[in-house]
Amino acid sequence: MSIEGLHFNHRNNTTVNGCIQGKGSANLRVVKCSMEAHNTKAGYSGIELGPYTIGDGNTNSFWSLIDGFTTRQRSGGDGTLAAIGISLKGVANATKIINGSFGGVVDAIRLDTDGTAAGLANGCVILHNDFEGVTNVITINTAAPCSAMPTGLRVAFNRIESATTFLNINGAAVTNPGYPVSLERNYCTVGNVTNYLVNPNNQFVFTDEPSYFGVGARNFVGGPADYRIITDGVGKNLVIGNFSNSSDYSAGHLVIGAYHIWVESATGKLRIKGSTPTADNDGTVVGTQT
Repeated sequence: MSIEGLHFNHRNNTTVNGCIQGKGSANLRVVKCSMEAHNTKAGYSGIELGPYTIGDGNTNSFWSLIDGFTTRQRSGGDGTLAAIGISLKGVANATKIINGSFGGVVDAIRLDTDGTAAGLANGCVILHNDFEGVTNVITINTAAPCSAMPTGLRVAFNRIESATTFLNINGAAVTNPGYPVSLERNYCTVGNVTNYLVNPNNQFVFTDEPSYFGVGARNFVGGPADYRIITDGVGKNLVIGNFSNSSDYSAGHLVIGAYHIWVESATGKLRIKGSTPTADNDGTVVGTQT
């Protein structure tokens, strides 16, 4: 099924449903549609993909393509923020969200369970979208009955301007999947992006390639595929490490230019070397550390 070229003006509408709903749909194509929002009805979304029957995994939406969808919250009018641009509820697997534009909404893209079954959407791709003035670019809600993070969610080559949080993971701590969220080459330097990643429960997130963020600077985080970037609390403390949780020379450590900085596991002393270390006691101890 294909839906193309529709424009929705959401004004004085009290419904909590999406402009376009895919209930148990397969191979749904939504191309160059748009939603203009005016009010603040909780839970309202431009596009909502979910199961036909709540809790029945056989009726989830699969293989949807959302291409060129635009949602914008109008200033003034009879409200300030619409809730969600695109809502993926339940196991809306293999959804592709590409070439879209999102402005002013609270959650541009949001992943939730269907409220009964434990799963989130897996294998989704979010590519080449523009996000401006949103609160959260992507929100992953791991609250009950969720039991695991989404597997194989890839977020790449998007442009983010004036957002509060790029990736917002909220809810309870859940099992980490074998293939966590992957972030790569997302351009966040325009305007103000307050939090690159809010992840209070230490879920695993891959940054396979550098993702640029900050204000007027080319700061980046990244590393090999077995590394994780964790921010603590509201995104102020950065933890770098791989799955071993070790801090020695062969595990997750800080590299600044040619210099490697790590913590020697035997003594707990901080060490530095101007080339790749070959042993835990390689290089030079930093300071007296008494």
